[in-house]
Amino acid sequence: MPYNCFQIKFWGVRGSIPCPGSETVRYGGNTSCVEMQVGRERLILTPHSAP
Repeated sequence: MPYNCFQIKFWGVRGSIPCPGSETVRYGGNTSCVEMQVGRERLILTPHSAP
């Protein structure tokens, strides 16, 4: 991706299938997140869902 290109992705939002269970405990199976990428840098924003 070129250094000045901005891309945003929404993961786990409407249309995705939630997958809660023992395999997804660490990362969350019902939690949506946003991925932002500018060039080679990536930032993932996810809500805090830990107790």
